[in-house]
Amino acid sequence: MLRHAAGVTASPEWKEWKTKCTAKRKEMALKEKEKEKEVEWAEHAVLKEKRDIEKAEKRMRKAEEKVEKEREKAVEKEWKTLARIHAQQKRKHVQERARMEKAARSLAAKEAKAAAATKLALKKARLRTRRQKHMGNEEGTNGDSADTHNSRKEAGSPGALPTSLPATLKPRPCPRPLYCVVTVSDSQPVSPACPVLQHPPSVQLGPPEAILPSESEAEGSCAESLASSGPRWSSRAKKEVKR
Repeated sequence: MLRHAAGVTASPEWKEWKTKCTAKRKEMALKEKEKEKEVEWAEHAVLKEKRDIEKAEKRMRKAEEKVEKEREKAVEKEWKTLARIHAQQKRKHVQERARMEKAARSLAAKEAKAAAATKLALKKARLRTRRQKHMGNEEGTNGDSADTHNSRKEAGSPGALPTSLPATLKPRPCPRPLYCVVTVSDSQPVSPACPVLQHPPSVQLGPPEAILPSESEAEGSCAESLASSGPRWSSRAKKEVKR
């Protein structure tokens, strides 16, 4: 049997069959290796795709984080801008209120100053009026005595003018040109020199017709100004003229 087996193995058919089997085994081994390589490449492709997806997701997360940071920065910047504008408006409002308060205080001070000045001016005016009135009364009394003294002294000089004009009074028209008469004494009523009517100093008292001036004197004299310190009336002369 061994010989038979050895002969069989030595036959050309067996060798051909063995060669075919070996080639087929090699082919199958190559196919298996190719399949393994394909599987490996497929796994490698899957892994690569997975890594790519992870990388893309990572890039997306980074982009989202960047966008979120930019949004937060924009919101923070906007809040800072709004806070600055609010602070500016508040500061401007405070400055405006301070300016208005200062203007109100200045106006109140000016009004108080003007009121004080007006009050002082009114007080000075009242004092001045009172002083002038008092001085006028004193000058009227002194004037009566001075006129009496001058009329007694200058009774023989017709046309003599009065002594002096007071500085505080302005000239005015003669109030009673037809009765410009002063009584010197009970026994000698005379008229001093009237600068308007030019009465002679020794005209006796009588009715108003007795001392009427001429038409030329009446027309030209009373239109002019007579100093207020002209001959002043005494109460006795007024009563006698009225009678």
